[in-house]
Amino acid sequence: MKILVMEAGPEGHYPPEEEKKRQERIRSYASPGTEVVFGHQEEVDFWKSQSVDAAARQRNIALFQASLIKTAIKAEKDGFDAVVAVWGMARGLGVEEARHYVRIPIIDFGKIALLLSHLVGNKLGRISYTDEVVESNKRAGEVRGIEGFEIVSRRSPNMPPTEMHKRPAELREKFIRAARQCVEDGAELILAGHSIIPGTLDADEMTREVGAPVLDGIKLGIRMTEFIVQNGLTHSEKAYPRKVYPG
Repeated sequence: MKILVMEAGPEGHYPPEEEKKRQERIRSYASPGTEVVFGHQEEVDFWKSQSVDAAARQRNIALFQASLIKTAIKAEKDGFDAVVAVWGMARGLGVEEARHYVRIPIIDFGKIALLLSHLVGNKLGRISYTDEVVESNKRAGEVRGIEGFEIVSRRSPNMPPTEMHKRPAELREKFIRAARQCVEDGAELILAGHSIIPGTLDADEMTREVGAPVLDGIKLGIRMTEFIVQNGLTHSEKAYPRKVYPG
């Protein structure tokens, strides 16, 4: 099995040593015999595109979607069995669009993480990178139609993803504090952004510290992708009628 894991921005978003450590951890989630290859969105940086004006943001979203479509088409031609998009818990930009152009599964890891969280609890605590992202997620809403499942607390260590690997002890302290606040708010489990877990912190260690399950969304995404491929599943052609990409 061969899986393409797509990052949200261009190569170099993390320093080389940090990128290597992160990729090794993600590869460790795959079963023996599964090859995990990493790709990057080179046409537009998802993170930098968020703080521009509305018109520029819409243009960047269109570029981002087109980039994933072209990536998926090439991945299918190159023999990949699936593509996993690892940006954002709230929405998988380009995932819905890309499914119209290929038959291999295009996996929105954020949606997978939310769906599987519902199997082990009904009240979720979400930890985002910064307070600004928390407020943005509140405005966007969620949980994408999962009955009986709600996000009861949203917190953050208020630290940009690019700073986390430089300040691991501080991040650890702030994450534990934020996660415990989520539990006090009624959360039964915790889901965090992927620059936190598995980027810098370990989910199992944080579970022991917090006293509630802390889920690693990327691990869930990789494992579920393997399950989908092994069982010959992909998106429905009725839901995603086939399109031909121009050019």
